[in-house]
Amino acid sequence: MLDYFDPIPGVVIDAGRRFVGHSEIGPWSDGEFLGAKGRVSSRAASKVGNVVTVTGDWKSAAYTGPTKFVFVLDGERITELRLG
Repeated sequence: MLDYFDPIPGVVIDAGRRFVGHSEIGPWSDGEFLGAKGRVSSRAASKVGNVVTVTGDWKSAAYTGPTKFVFVLDGERITELRLG
């Protein structure tokens, strides 16, 4: 998953907490995202310019409930992922 993020400017914002760069995003994902066996059932998706928004129901060992993923893209890389 880290390969999709810009290695330096990539940031994840999850419930107000910021994880910047691969060295912080990796441990966050290991504990709360991919490592928590997360799965999303999407309800809607939209793209406006370089921003992709996906809403759905998230289920994992760390959190279960409705959520929204906002991906800010720079070409083929994610520069920012906001969860909430």
